[in-house]
Amino acid sequence: MYILGPGRAAFLEFLRNLTPMILLVSISLLAWVQLDFSRIDLSNWLLTAAFYVCALTAALSMWANVSAFMDNGFISPLDLTRARQRLRLRGHSDIKVLGGMVALTWRIKRTVFLEAFFGLLVIYAGLFVAVMSAVNAAATAFRNGLR
Repeated sequence: MYILGPGRAAFLEFLRNLTPMILLVSISLLAWVQLDFSRIDLSNWLLTAAFYVCALTAALSMWANVSAFMDNGFISPLDLTRARQRLRLRGHSDIKVLGGMVALTWRIKRTVFLEAFFGLLVIYAGLFVAVMSAVNAAATAFRNGLR
């Protein structure tokens, strides 16, 4: 399995980069609870700005972390570029090209397909645990009286 061999550095980097994302999501949750989005109030602009900056930075860090892991954590041992180009030249949509790549990978080498499935499972599980950890940290901060 590539992720446990040469791709382990990218896997560990993905897990390491979840920590700042948890902090950013926690801060944005702490700010979000104190905001009233039903009306415009310019007296609370600093907290609103902090919320938007932290929430946007957290979303961008999620995207950057996942894309870096997908770029560096997996390499395709199959050369599917010719098949992808043929499907695109025939005028197929991106969804059909993706479906064709998945079906071709399943037919040619199932271990690559299973490794990609495992990688997506790791990504979703990691992001889910990170967001739940951030929610738990924010809830604990509120229970302890942080306002």
